[in-house]
Amino acid sequence: MEVENDSLISVIIPSYNSGKYLNQAISSVVHQTYKNIEIIMVNDGSTDATAQIAQDEGVILVNHVRNMGLGRTMRDGINAALNRGADIIVTIDADGQYRAEEIPLLITPITSGIADFVLGSRLKGKIEQMPPLKRWGNIQFTKLLRYLTGVGISDGQTGFRALTREAARHADISAGYTYTQEMIIKLAAQSFRIAEVPIHFDKRQSGESRLMTSAFDYAVRAMT
Repeated sequence: MEVENDSLISVIIPSYNSGKYLNQAISSVVHQTYKNIEIIMVNDGSTDATAQIAQDEGVILVNHVRNMGLGRTMRDGINAALNRGADIIVTIDADGQYRAEEIPLLITPITSGIADFVLGSRLKGKIEQMPPLKRWGNIQFTKLLRYLTGVGISDGQTGFRALTREAARHADISAGYTYTQEMIIKLAAQSFRIAEVPIHFDKRQSGESRLMTSAFDYAVRAMT
């Protein structure tokens, strides 16, 4: 598909107590050169200033009054984007480890008509910092995904993604912590075209990932 002048690109930013990063995250997305780009912030029951910052910045806010988990957060963000008529949906984390300036790189396979769902691969790109155990866990889970789907991906856990409206309608996220794998499995099973592009993955400024604190923790959550 081509990005026409009136094509809507919705960028979903899930946030749980990420208030100190949000101004920069929002600013980075806003500075993209697309004519029709919007930000949907999903506040997953944060106890910090996340919701207020989103309101002050004028972005679209989806608010959970309590913490619902990353899978529900992403599902609600995607549904909000679909309800607003998004043509392309991008997901990016709030903490600045993914670079908003690489959004054009991420959506190019979609706009050129060769993919419906694009993953930003950290393992094919440049990783500034990732603990060895997490890297090992990512590799092992991705091997399992390749086996299950037959799709030659290198980074099945990346949170930097883009998909078409039609792919988003069929993603049907239900899992609490394993939405990253669930989307790949479901879209591959429905013959949507999946591609990867290499991206940068920057060092976390502070705190821990809410998605996976360790490979063991992630495995336990994925099995429950």
